[in-house]
Amino acid sequence: MDPSLHLLTDEPGISNRLLKFCEHMFYTKTLSELTTKACKTCDRFYGPCCGHYEQSDLYPCHHFKLVFTDGACLNNGAAGTQRGGVTEVGRLGGGGGSSRAGIGAAAGQMKAEQQRSKPIDDTMDPGMPRTNQRAELLGALEGLDLLLTLWKEMLEEAQKGKKRVHGEGKKHRSKSRTAYYEDDDEDEDDGSQKWIVATDSEYVVKGITQWYPAWKARDWRTANGKTPVNLDLFHRLNNRLSALEAMNVEVGFWKIPREYNKLADKLAGEAALRAPA
Repeated sequence: MDPSLHLLTDEPGISNRLLKFCEHMFYTKTLSELTTKACKTCDRFYGPCCGHYEQSDLYPCHHFKLVFTDGACLNNGAAGTQRGGVTEVGRLGGGGGSSRAGIGAAAGQMKAEQQRSKPIDDTMDPGMPRTNQRAELLGALEGLDLLLTLWKEMLEEAQKGKKRVHGEGKKHRSKSRTAYYEDDDEDEDDGSQKWIVATDSEYVVKGITQWYPAWKARDWRTANGKTPVNLDLFHRLNNRLSALEAMNVEVGFWKIPREYNKLADKLAGEAALRAPA
């Protein structure tokens, strides 16, 4: 992981729309440990809690809901879309002809309702070229929509059963202190949500957390005075994040290597194969 993006010297959390790890987790835990945590009860992926206080093992934390996202494009940028004067290279290869693209999002390991695999067509992205960059951005948007849908479903189920939402209502703390009493007010959290979008796209992570604010400061121009590529999707992503933040939901992006994003990559690749040419 890039320490400039994800290292925080204090407790882990979300800062400036980036997921931050404490030094202990960043330097002593493997990416395999950090990206494979799922709840045995609900099968959802969760960002791990810091394990350096009272125990050595990481465990799934329901305060950090995690979704893996990806985008794929066959014959990427066939229409000649470029970035910085260089035509994008298609991840899945492909020969001549039109580009086809798809997106994948996974918030759980096994259940169909926790995963999405969607071809990109003119309904999703009307009149725009099919490129890896646009697919990655659309994948991040889909991941946020998936987390929102699952959250609403959990709230509805809890209301119907008149019970607490699974995994919520406890303080963010170490495993040995998770026992609590229903009438202990000090154990209640503030009700805020923290969602993590894990992607292997540096373009998405740096784009929304670093470049987008810089473009805004330049009246939506790059350092070279040009209109940023895919600015329409960055606007959509920022608007979605702002709407969630208004709902007391913090979203942090997490740049992971591609080999740790296999499920979302698979879902996106399968969707691209089904996409219209």
